[in-house]
Parts: sequence; structure tokens; C-alpha cells
Amino acid sequence: LVTLGPLFGGFLMTTGVVCMACTVASTDNVAETTLLPELDAPWIHIARDLFFATGSAAFAVHGACAVVATLVYRATDASDRRCPAVCCLVAGIMITAVIAAVQSKWWMVCASIVWA
Repeated sequence: LVTLGPLFGGFLMTTGVVCMACTVASTDNVAETTLLPELDAPWIHIARDLFFATGSAAFAVHGACAVVATLVYRATDASDRRCPAVCCLVAGIMITAVIAAVQSKWWMVCASIVWA
């Protein structure tokens, strides 16, 4: 829970912010932009697209990063052992950002940066 809580909490916060930004943009009649998903997309579709940007292995990728972060957190005996563990979680999120950039889904790149 030490690693999954921040990972999942950041994901929920990010998808909520993106969904609210889409709602505000659609009420202000903003034209479609590459920095936001479809303006009428429900939250569940935004969450699905962001989480599964790495494909069907999304649970494995984020789960592996969480396990490695936990191992690093438990194995380190230093006073500041959170920083290396957080770097493991951020690395998994950056994998999502790189895959989204290769696919030219710029809203996912921005959302991944917020998530990290």
C-alpha cells in the first residue's frame, strides 16, 4: 500500500482534472485541441485511455514498478528512502508518457506529466 496508494491516487486526481478540463472546455465552446481528449468523453473513457496507453500489459507495467518501488523502499536503510522508491513509480508513469508521445496522443503526455 505504500506504493500503490500514491500511484492510484495520482491517477484518480489526474483523470479527474482532465475530465473537468474537458467539461469546462465544452461549456465554453472551445474547439477540439490535441491537449485534451474528446470534449464529451466520460471519465471512465479518459481513465481507460490513460491507464491502458501501454497496452494490455498496463497492470503488469505499473504493478512491476510498484513492486520494485516497494523492494527499494524496504531494502534501503537510509534516512531518505522515499526518493528512490518514488523514482521507480515515476519511471513507470514516464513509460506511459513515452508510448503516448510515439502514438502522438499529446493529451496523454500532458496527463502523464501531471500524474508523475
